Amino acid sequence: MSFRTKLDYSDNRQIQQRPESLTVLSGGTVFGMPFNTLIVGPNLSTSAITSTMYSVASTFSGNSATTVYNWYDPIMQTGYASLTAITPSNSATTQYGSGYSGASFTTIDGNTVALSYVGSNYDLRCSDILDLGGGDYSGTVVSTTLNYLSAGTLDFTGRTIWVDVSGITRTQNLIISNVPVYSNNAAAISAGLDIGTVYRTSTGQLMIRY
Repeated sequence: MSFRTKLDYSDNRQIQQRPESLTVLSGGTVFGMPFNTLIVGPNLSTSAITSTMYSVASTFSGNSATTVYNWYDPIMQTGYASLTAITPSNSATTQYGSGYSGASFTTIDGNTVALSYVGSNYDLRCSDILDLGGGDYSGTVVSTTLNYLSAGTLDFTGRTIWVDVSGITRTQNLIISNVPVYSNNAAAISAGLDIGTVYRTSTGQLMIRY
């Protein structure tokens, strides 16, 4: 798993090495972005409903702050974060749960990466609620439709990361640090001419020093 790296060609930089390199994905790479800060999660473009169930009943208990569900199917827990606590004031309100969790994993540079995701979405309405006293409640909730979901993880392969590589610069003039080898025409260049200077040789040719 790797990144294709491209180099910055903005002004005041002189290219001193190959303009493309391959950077292996790592927990602390040369581009200074730790692996665990990269965007991860289910790729919703690959999300699909794998199966559906209807009229699914679950039970609950809790208070005005928290509701604990005894789910018909544990996969419904993936949508728990979308729900609010059930109380008499909102027991008639239909809520919607939706979410994913990692299904298969691998390890890259010590970081756990999900290779695929499973999840669920459903509607949830309270069919009965019992006041247990002291602000506690219990009851039954029914989901008209329960969808089982699957999705692929985000693909990091080939993803472009812009890197400021040490020692790579670019200027508007070419800087020669080693002794250059001139052609016959270039040999007539005066040593005092600036790089990029347009001049005319003794034979009348218009030349640019480079």
